[in-house]
Amino acid sequence: MVEDTSTNLTEDETELYDRQIRLWGIESQQRLRNARVLVIGLDGLGAEIVKNLVLSGVKSVLMLDDKESIPQDTSSQFLIPVDKVGQNRAEASCQRAQNLNPLVSVQADTHNVSEKSDDFFHDFEVVVSCSQDLAQNIRLDNICRSRGIAFIAAGVYGTFGYIFYDYLEHTYSVEYSSGKKGAEVKTKIETTSYPSMESVFNINLSDPEVIKSFIRPPPAFFILKTLYKFREEFKRDPTDSEEDFKALLKYRDTLLDGVDYPKENIPDVAFRCVAVGQLSPCCAIIGAVVSQEVIKVVSKKDEPHKNFFFFNPFNLSGFIQSIVPS
Repeated sequence: MVEDTSTNLTEDETELYDRQIRLWGIESQQRLRNARVLVIGLDGLGAEIVKNLVLSGVKSVLMLDDKESIPQDTSSQFLIPVDKVGQNRAEASCQRAQNLNPLVSVQADTHNVSEKSDDFFHDFEVVVSCSQDLAQNIRLDNICRSRGIAFIAAGVYGTFGYIFYDYLEHTYSVEYSSGKKGAEVKTKIETTSYPSMESVFNINLSDPEVIKSFIRPPPAFFILKTLYKFREEFKRDPTDSEEDFKALLKYRDTLLDGVDYPKENIPDVAFRCVAVGQLSPCCAIIGAVVSQEVIKVVSKKDEPHKNFFFFNPFNLSGFIQSIVPS
């Protein structure tokens, strides 16, 4: 992708984004102003992300979703009016999203993401995938990697949430000082490399050196792999039924077979926490973090997350975990 930051902000944009400009500078806002973002999946999480990105002042947001909205969506998807339940989720979200900021182009695409050719993704600076299965996310990440596009995958399951980031080779600026009163604030340029989603999820958990990095953090990566396995087998998210609960426990046990990781670190109750649908507070938290990271990667300012953010279902706190194949 060829970056263009030459377009100056209009007087209206400068006034509207005044607080943001004072926070991260005119150049960063210009980068945002030229950014085209694709958001796949307009569930409660997707709605939160779209809201935040539209308010931040990106150039455009394309919402891609082939599903019809259902009454349950109204508990977390605030962009869909009650009288539009039954309509396509992306189309039903358009008007309220556009009303948030008339300076941002907001459009809907009602096709299934699996129908999109590789060339479709070429025009975006960032692709955000919400609540897709692992195979689809790996496909999307590989397409984005081949075109130099930043990719983010995210999902919310009850009180559990995750974000995966792949920014390829990302260069960014960081401000620092000695910490002394009146010390000069300087800027340094850093570069960090990200592994592909495929390589991360094919990591060898039977390797003792690999498993060492999972001992201290909460077992969120194992919970995510279990959820992805359920999605692969059932083509849907788990419910609070006993059948689904037993299936999740079976997939957890299979995942840990031959892995030197204590099963008690992933207690059964964890899978009661994830099988209650999307909760609005969790969507708000994960959506805010995703949007913050989109702003970071587009503006090339401040240190980005590498390469997971998890919302811990046990104590309802978020943490960053770097999982990088050796």
